[in-house]
Amino acid sequence: MTSPNLKEFFNSTETFKAIFPAYEVRTSQVKMAEDVARVIQNGGTLFVEAATGIGKTLAYLIPAIFSGRRVVVSTATKTLQDQIAQKDIPLLERLFKSRVNVAVLKGRQNYLCQRRLSSFMKAPLFSFVEETSFYKPFLEWAGKTETGDREELTGFPETLRFWTEVNSRSELCVGGKCPHFGTCFLTKLKRDAAQADLLVVNHHLFFSDLALRHKAPAAVLPDYEGVIFDEAHRVEAIATLFFGVHISSGQVEDLLKDLRRWALVMELSVDSDLEAIGAHAARFFDGLKAGEDRFRLRVNGFPKPVKEAGGLLLDGLLALNGKIGKTKGEKGASGDKEALTRRILEIRDSFSAFLTPFDPAFVYWGERRKKRVTLHASPVELSGPLQEALFSDTRFTVFTSATLSANGDFSFIRERLGLEDGASEVILPSPFDYNARVLTYIPKDFPVPGSQKYEAALPGLIREIIQINGGKALVLFTSFRQMVRVYHLIKGRMPRSAFLQGDKPKSELLQMFREEEESVLFATASFWEGVDIPGEALTAVIIDKLPFFVPDDPLESARMEAVKRKGQNPFMSYQLPRAIISLKQGLGRLMRKKSDRGVLAVLDSRIYKRAYGKAFIKSLPPARITHELSELKRFVG
Repeated sequence: MTSPNLKEFFNSTETFKAIFPAYEVRTSQVKMAEDVARVIQNGGTLFVEAATGIGKTLAYLIPAIFSGRRVVVSTATKTLQDQIAQKDIPLLERLFKSRVNVAVLKGRQNYLCQRRLSSFMKAPLFSFVEETSFYKPFLEWAGKTETGDREELTGFPETLRFWTEVNSRSELCVGGKCPHFGTCFLTKLKRDAAQADLLVVNHHLFFSDLALRHKAPAAVLPDYEGVIFDEAHRVEAIATLFFGVHISSGQVEDLLKDLRRWALVMELSVDSDLEAIGAHAARFFDGLKAGEDRFRLRVNGFPKPVKEAGGLLLDGLLALNGKIGKTKGEKGASGDKEALTRRILEIRDSFSAFLTPFDPAFVYWGERRKKRVTLHASPVELSGPLQEALFSDTRFTVFTSATLSANGDFSFIRERLGLEDGASEVILPSPFDYNARVLTYIPKDFPVPGSQKYEAALPGLIREIIQINGGKALVLFTSFRQMVRVYHLIKGRMPRSAFLQGDKPKSELLQMFREEEESVLFATASFWEGVDIPGEALTAVIIDKLPFFVPDDPLESARMEAVKRKGQNPFMSYQLPRAIISLKQGLGRLMRKKSDRGVLAVLDSRIYKRAYGKAFIKSLPPARITHELSELKRFVG
């Protein structure tokens, strides 16, 4: 397609309104599109903070499509990825009267593996008896799907347990030796991607591919000229997962389970080897910080029994790999031996990273979830890996989100990504009339968080705001403990439905909240972003306190130490901008379209009692601020 004059193109209201009836020209959207087109054409890096209502998706999709270059669009969530693929691209094709050459790619675990399904069908085992009713319709879908994409399974539970028995996993893939290789959904997807001009992926897949390119001459995605990161405030957190090393007790358990299954087919006697490895692994993981959810690993900090168990585990894996390597013939398990030996060596290499001297560029830490333990070696700074793997090999990069700046500039995100010089940046304000449609409530004369008086007063104030607003409120907490405490204290004193995060899957809770009139949803962490509830269902967002992260978190504490070594103040240079960006994300749940109206409440008087509070005030939406509940009542009317 020939690239148009973008200003003239976006000003063609009649053309747009034929496809988007509610379309109106937005100066900020045109500005963003022109800036994106410029960086695609000339190269370089662009940061764009585009507030909700600007229409940033079209502002980057249109210049990307018209550029004639292969462009990757990467999102933090599959929700936005699916919106682009299923809503935005089809509408643009109607607008252009032409097909957009696009490929949508997700992580392997989202796709059906025909080989694993064939094995499962021979002996279908279900974790929960209620899932058996989904098996027949699942097989009907599997027999007719052209993509194998889990997203097509509408009407199925979000947590369909047997999906993990039939989905695609890299460590189980046998490649060209698979009897289904010719019809493999992933093989077809890669062929389509190689012919596409626009690749729509998510950050997890993008950085998985980038780390693979960085470590070895291999790739998941075809070569591209540039990438546009939407929801770019999540880039550092997600990239960190792929430029480090991790190993879990679950990985070892899954490996041993698959080895036992394969050994039965091969009539290979390895029971004693597997039992010994399992025992060594249990001693290793059980000896690590029992009772702590997240913990820091220090250099030479493993107790002697843990070190010994780890050494025996490495020896056992190496010996087992040698024994498996000597087997001949596959007896119907074509390619499994190669996949299993690859997994054994990968797990052994990962363990070695924690049993050899620690690399000072990484922070070593662990986390416990129920019975499973995962160890991580995460890069303290991403600037080096990103410079080498991404920026030096990519013609252009665009980072966009509704929340990228802190205190009016991009210095925090630029420093975290290693782009302190040379990047272009722009902040595009929201077209919404916040001053007329939103009132922000911040109590001045209220106890500060952390005090007993605050703990005692918080539930009553939250209940009063909910009552004034008539429900229709999303109450966001910075800690799970506080959320549960407040919920149980006030749920019985409200004449309306109250929902609690964790009681049901996130999607089900959000659907109930939308449909139940005047209800209240109590939530934390994952609900601070990506929640889109426009209209009357949500007219108040209440935040218990400023979202500073816990300073003794292993990864965060290591990064604060690194900031301090640079001679900077960890609070001002790291904790404060992180908290500002998080707060902006939480408050952004309220205004999702032009006609929305409501209340924002931040129940943290430190905004007025601490010097750093001015930075938060500067970053709040441009709405009126009150300290009085009486004014809140008048506004709600």
